[in-house]
Amino acid sequence: MGSDPVELRAAVLSALVQRYGPIPCVRVSSAQASGRAKGYPYWGAVRYEIRLRKDGVLTAIATERASSDRRSQRLVERDRAELCVREGRLAWDGIGPLTEAEVARVLMCVRVEGSKLVVVTKE
Repeated sequence: MGSDPVELRAAVLSALVQRYGPIPCVRVSSAQASGRAKGYPYWGAVRYEIRLRKDGVLTAIATERASSDRRSQRLVERDRAELCVREGRLAWDGIGPLTEAEVARVLMCVRVEGSKLVVVTKE
């Protein structure tokens, strides 16, 4: 590994995930309804985890299905904020493999406390 800052950040986050396990996060998700309500999306706060795939790529993966709350996006944003604080999750927007910017953001939002990796939430 060279001294490329992008590679170093990805290597550090990968090592943290290997040692402490997945990083919990929560994402606002929408899906299109079907039938008569087809024109109306439904929204939900969905739990995700940042994990290492078998090929070593850091990836955000859903750990549950989105509910069909049909609530406003604003209310679901509030739900996400509450889950972040209550469950120690990182507010997340992406899906799939993490970008360089997402890796950097995650590193700024986690810290090691004793034998655990903790998400730093804004209260």
